[in-house]
Amino acid sequence: MARQNVEHRLRVGRNIERIGGTVNQAEFDLFDAATENRVVLELFSAQNGVYNKGGVNADLWRIEMNKGTDTTATFSVNLANITASGAATLNGGATKFLTLLNGRFILNAGLTLNLSSGGDPFQIPSTAGLILQAGTATVTGTNTGILLDGLLRIAGGTLDMGTGTTTDTRYLEYSSSGNARFQLWSGTVNINSQIRRSPFATSGVLKYLQHGGSLTIHGQGALASRAKLNVSENPGSEFTMTGGTITLRRRRRHVLRRPLLAPANIKRYGRHDYLGRNGRWQPNLRH
Repeated sequence: MARQNVEHRLRVGRNIERIGGTVNQAEFDLFDAATENRVVLELFSAQNGVYNKGGVNADLWRIEMNKGTDTTATFSVNLANITASGAATLNGGATKFLTLLNGRFILNAGLTLNLSSGGDPFQIPSTAGLILQAGTATVTGTNTGILLDGLLRIAGGTLDMGTGTTTDTRYLEYSSSGNARFQLWSGTVNINSQIRRSPFATSGVLKYLQHGGSLTIHGQGALASRAKLNVSENPGSEFTMTGGTITLRRRRRHVLRRPLLAPANIKRYGRHDYLGRNGRWQPNLRH
């Protein structure tokens, strides 16, 4: 291709895979440079799709997940041979390397995928979902996070938003629509700051479901006006925990505001890290 500053678009309705034996090393190169030829990979249609391309790494500028009109259709990344070249340029701004519009994007390979490194939060709209079955999704930088209005499920993978070694603000913020669903089936979640509703509203609604895995919230760079784990009392909020662990970290000489778990629908089964107090459930706080 000639060296031009043009963003193209490639639309794929189903699968991306290698046909033939291991000798087939066909390249899938959609990126020259941020100011040269580059291609948006749009995953569209109401049919499920997979990425099973072996061989040479696919070199990608940006992925746009746009399958169907709700969370029914899926696209599953089953091999890790992807180079997310556009992430370094895009993820500090408003348009991220991975953009979710419709359908469920499934990470099912040992790939580390950065969602945001600053600027606007990574958005999961009501008609989309992010599923981590393997690999790691990260949020880096500060004053950024994940804005959840759809489905976020960790089912064997890792969500790494910081391990408390810095005071960077990295949050998981849920919407007020009633569509925000956080599900931890297995795997590991680290959040540097907090799980919260908007700092500008009291109308947040979250459906929290945990069957296993571990959630650790470190409380670094968190808003003092919001609990570190805040599942509000607003109608539609739910908190269900059947297994796994929740750990809230606090540092000596610092005050950690206690969690607020007060949805109308609380269900707990088996062993857990919770102690009842004043009608609300509060996790043990660990130094």
